[in-house]
Amino acid sequence: MVANHIKKKSAIIIVLMFISCSNYFINSKGAIRPKKARFSLSIIKEQDHIDEIDTMTLYELIYRWNGKKDFDLSTNSSLFRIDNYRNYDGSKLNSKEYLRFYDSGRTSFFNISKETTITRNTLNPENGNIGVYTIHDGNILIERFVGIGHDGMYLKSRAKLIGDSLYIIEKTLNNYIHKIYVPKKISKESFDWEARW
Repeated sequence: MVANHIKKKSAIIIVLMFISCSNYFINSKGAIRPKKARFSLSIIKEQDHIDEIDTMTLYELIYRWNGKKDFDLSTNSSLFRIDNYRNYDGSKLNSKEYLRFYDSGRTSFFNISKETTITRNTLNPENGNIGVYTIHDGNILIERFVGIGHDGMYLKSRAKLIGDSLYIIEKTLNNYIHKIYVPKKISKESFDWEARW
């Protein structure tokens, strides 16, 4: 009896230590947030906003592949369409990734269920994972926060516009992930949110 009580207390202490060591939390909308945002990129200021980034567009992730660190569409031998991507258990993904830029130099990454109709409320910044962006030498530089295990990390990427599509190369621990996003047509009223981080 006493041994079970000690085991329960030990388990509770371990869980509390795990939670307190984490550098992020999950907000009331289910999105990952750093406890204290520490982006290393200097965000673009509203008055310096570059017209080439359409802040009234929602970009939908369509293609993804592992590649080299340079922009090169010819090296996409591992290219796959996100609609065909499967989880480890063989099931198809039930959500899609979307990206939105704000005039303030901030960005949100949303994972939205395929069954969800995208509305103004869906694009509330509280629903997405946060990031910042700036422009340097013709490249869009993006830094976003993601939760991995009990720790979160900041991922940096470079992006450029090719026509109306957005081509992103994201540096992970051991790899360069190439992603192609295309504009998703939605009502302009969905974009009247402000990013506040």
